[in-house]
Amino acid sequence: MVKAGIFLLMRFWPVLSGTPEWFWIIAGAGACTLLIGSFFAIFQHDLKGLLAYSTISHLGLITVLLGMGTTLGVVAAVFHTLKPRDLQGIAVHGRGDHRPRNGQPGYACAAWAAP
Repeated sequence: MVKAGIFLLMRFWPVLSGTPEWFWIIAGAGACTLLIGSFFAIFQHDLKGLLAYSTISHLGLITVLLGMGTTLGVVAAVFHTLKPRDLQGIAVHGRGDHRPRNGQPGYACAAWAAP
């Protein structure tokens, strides 16, 4: 359901991609989403939050690619729309209920994830 808006943008791309407004509005919104999602993903201390914000950042990347208005940008956007579901499925289901020695869930015991 998260990618429904991206799918709608892909459906409108053949009609609206030639206008300069398309580039500025869509690519600008995508760049803001990409940067904000990446910024908030940096400060997450649990894996679910990290995956959620990285998904938001990735949707921003797809929006920037669609906003470029080129055929290559659309091909890359379609690729990025179809492929990450496999990688994120592996990440979500592969994390399990890992309990390291200190009893903290997830990767909270890593030195780089310390609050």
